[in-house]
Amino acid sequence: MDGKDEFKVKSYNTKELAEHYRIAPKVMRRWLMPLKSELGIRIGNYYSTKQVRIIIRHLGKPGR
Repeated sequence: MDGKDEFKVKSYNTKELAEHYRIAPKVMRRWLMPLKSELGIRIGNYYSTKQVRIIIRHLGKPGR
């Protein structure tokens, strides 16, 4: 990722997270399934910043 696409911890939906990890949304959902109990429920279609931090802890920072 270049500087303008630097990943920032904020609320994201599944499609946006998948774009940052450069995978299909379907694959992103599969990767997140084992984290479901730890992540809890989403607010609408978005993962909160706390949930995004949990995702990063398990999957690593996007773009690495």
